Formats: sequence, C-alpha cells, structure tokens
Amino acid sequence: MDDYLEQILHLIEAKGYARAVDISRNLGISQASVTNMLQRLDGEGLVKHEKYRGTVLTEEGQRIAQAIIERHETLTRFLRLFDLDE
Repeated sequence: MDDYLEQILHLIEAKGYARAVDISRNLGISQASVTNMLQRLDGEGLVKHEKYRGTVLTEEGQRIAQAIIERHETLTRFLRLFDLDE
C-alpha cells in the first residue's frame, strides 16, 4: 500500500494526475493488480479512483503519503551517514 500511495503522490505532483497505467509502469506491477489496489484504497477512503479519469488522494491519503515519503527520506539520510547503499 505504501508504494502505491507514494507513487500516486509523485505522479500528481509531476503531472497533476495519476493513472493506473503510469502507476503500473513505475512500480513494475500489472495494471490489473494496480486497479485492484486502487479499488481497495478507494474503499478505505485514501483515494478517489474513477475508471478512465484517474486517481486523486483524499486528505487522509495525502497525509499518509507524505508521512511515507518523509520516512523514506529519513531512512535514506540515515543510511548515508554510514555510507551504506540505499
């Protein structure tokens, strides 16, 4: 779930929208798997997914996606302190 939310946020920031095909390509996951996860995230109130129109994050989805990105950035900085590969 984390990877999906993070990817959706990155796509929205870059393009203004997130499509299942772009999420699929960027994560290396089948489009069917992405669609299933988007439906699940929609059911959990984290995204609004409309077939053929794209996906947007809800306020809660945005909050969680930002927290995921911050966690990844913190971990990356920590690993760099020890000169370890990400």
